[in-house]
Amino acid sequence: MLLWKQQGLRLSPETIRRELHRIEFVWRRPRPVVGPRDPKHAAKLRRIRRLLTELPADKTAVYQN
Repeated sequence: MLLWKQQGLRLSPETIRRELHRIEFVWRRPRPVVGPRDPKHAAKLRRIRRLLTELPADKTAVYQN
C-alpha cells in the first residue's frame, strides 16, 4: 500500500516476495527469550526472574529486543 501511495506502484504480494527473495532479504521474527545456547543463559534468566519478583507494585516491566 505504501508503494502505491508514495510511488503510484501497484505490486502484488507475490511480486514483492519474489523481489525480496531475489535480493536475499530474510524476514524473521525475533525470539522473545534468552537463547538456550547462550553460555550465560541460566545466569541471565535468574537475574530477570529476580528483577520481576522484586519489582515494586507501582512499576511495570517491559521487554525491548
